[in-house]
Amino acid sequence: MNLIDEIQNYFNEHKDFDDFTKLRYIYLKICKTFSYDLRFYQDNDKLKTSIYNEEINVENVKKREYVCSSISNALIDVLNWFGYDAYLQKEDEKSKHVFTVLDFKYKDSDYKIKMDPTKRHDLTRVKLDSPTIDFVDLNNGKYFYDDLAYSDNLIRSTQPFVDHEVQYDTITLKELNTLINENAKKRGISDKELFNEKVDYIMCLINTRNDLKTNDDMDYYYSYITRNFDIDDKSMNNYLRTAPFFNRFVKDYSDMIWLTDVCYENTYHYMMVLKNENGKYKLEKISKEKAIEYLNEYSNDQCQYIFENWTASLDDRSLNESNRIR
Repeated sequence: MNLIDEIQNYFNEHKDFDDFTKLRYIYLKICKTFSYDLRFYQDNDKLKTSIYNEEINVENVKKREYVCSSISNALIDVLNWFGYDAYLQKEDEKSKHVFTVLDFKYKDSDYKIKMDPTKRHDLTRVKLDSPTIDFVDLNNGKYFYDDLAYSDNLIRSTQPFVDHEVQYDTITLKELNTLINENAKKRGISDKELFNEKVDYIMCLINTRNDLKTNDDMDYYYSYITRNFDIDDKSMNNYLRTAPFFNRFVKDYSDMIWLTDVCYENTYHYMMVLKNENGKYKLEKISKEKAIEYLNEYSNDQCQYIFENWTASLDDRSLNESNRIR
């Protein structure tokens, strides 16, 4: 994939774009192209160093998953190619996190535009057609609301239509949550039954989605749904965050799954697994026996012991109960 050629061809077709819209398009293109490499979470210094120092040839992109340093430098290469003055900046002296800064004169004012695709998941937010967070001016905190609305709508008008009833961005997820809550109230079901129905909705949304292709994008989407469904509230549920587990027999940690201990007010709990099967992500409830199989094959040094204890305390009747409650 040649990012330079693709962007240049797009600009040739849309010569009416102003500099701000072109700049915005480059940022969106980078976010749509790349995803975060979750292997960086591993406690393996040699692997982490290797991943952090990876370079992206923007004229010959061969893979999609990198971390902040690689993606920010690729963004700089593209911006500089198209005549923008961009450079790398560290978050602080103690952190290894870096992002891109652009000196930009716009509407007779000078800006230092911070572009940070990885810190707060702009990488995935763009894929979900949701507003970005880290495209801001460092000088005075300007968020360019009106300019972004204009440019994003202009860019969106040149691309395939996004049906939000299918894609479920932030707005439609919140609307769906409202409908679920109102329907539950009309039927007079308990909070426990509502909780289980929302878990089933989460499974359905993930299992019918086909456009998120990488581990980081799907990992973020899972937490994205739970936040917008108000299901990650400790008063409702203590455990609904996924934990990444890596195949202990694959040296480069490329094979991974997520395990979740689903618990409602300590009355019962069961396990769920999120995994990639033949390029398609699937979330499902699993039995105690299956959870043990996964823990024998996959590991997470930070929470292995906790999940083993949770699994040991599983009773498959709890899984059956969760399947009965609707």
